[in-house]
Amino acid sequence: MKEKFLICGLGSIGKRHLENLEHLGAPCENILIFRTGKGVKSFGGEVLEAHKNRHPVFFDIDEALREKPTATIISNPTAFHVFFALKAAKVNSHIFIEKPLSDSFKGLDELIKEVDERRLSAFVAYNFRFHPLLIQAKKWIESGAIGKVVSSRAEMSGRVTDWHPWEDFKISYASREDLGGGAILSLSHVIDYLYWLFGKPRRILTAAGNFGGLGIDVEDIAECIFEFSNPNHIVSFHLDFLKRPGAHFLEILGTQGSIYLDFLKTTADIMPLDAEVEKIELKNFERNETYLEEMRNFLECVKAGKQTTIDLKLGKEVLEVILAVKKSAREKI
Repeated sequence: MKEKFLICGLGSIGKRHLENLEHLGAPCENILIFRTGKGVKSFGGEVLEAHKNRHPVFFDIDEALREKPTATIISNPTAFHVFFALKAAKVNSHIFIEKPLSDSFKGLDELIKEVDERRLSAFVAYNFRFHPLLIQAKKWIESGAIGKVVSSRAEMSGRVTDWHPWEDFKISYASREDLGGGAILSLSHVIDYLYWLFGKPRRILTAAGNFGGLGIDVEDIAECIFEFSNPNHIVSFHLDFLKRPGAHFLEILGTQGSIYLDFLKTTADIMPLDAEVEKIELKNFERNETYLEEMRNFLECVKAGKQTTIDLKLGKEVLEVILAVKKSAREKI
């Protein structure tokens, strides 16, 4: 692989993408690292110490971009995504942006315009769209295996203090409003895959707040209801930073049966009203497979000179729903 990559942000997800690029064949010298700070006490600093003799390291983004990376991986905090993506686009670097696309619409239309005019590939990294269980559920729904969908329920929860044991959770981006954190943005996988399965909701109701006593300035719990048209149905979902052990499931009820996905147990059940239950179990499944698959998809699109499966326009549509969820919680409507 001769392409050159710039990793912009070396937290846990940046490290994952770096290692996956190596796994997919990118030579170490072709993976550049940009860090916003030089400290080594953080996880990113420790990773930097481990990799600085293997990868070129930069502390100035413009200097890094002068190396003309084929693609830039935006894996720094959400609030900075668009700023750095726009810099990359302006030097004709393809863009892989961690989810969510941003925490606001600021600069987004300019970024989309740059990407379109320069015919760049851009990808918003919602890796659950590459999860075999969700892909199977989408096939079941579209085939009519459970009839017309009438209701769904999802939960994604886990104690934020357990996410990155190597750092103070209070300084993590997920725990900070100024970095684009909070349960709604940080756990927006659920909002994205509900959009992927059912489209844009016609009505959104949210109750959210900071109730867990964790000493952070973002919502740590959210309950939301979506109403959908075509077909008419209701979806409710729960997000939180508090539960231990965590949970992640999706239940879909139809007129002719139901589907239940447990992402932690990696199982899927389809329960038709008039047929035997079918169970799928992904034995030895590693979550990293979804991250590898999304990176493969991005690299294939870059090579083919085409747009990705989750491009910036689609990422913006999902962000519109995410920010509507936050607005509903804020305005209590």
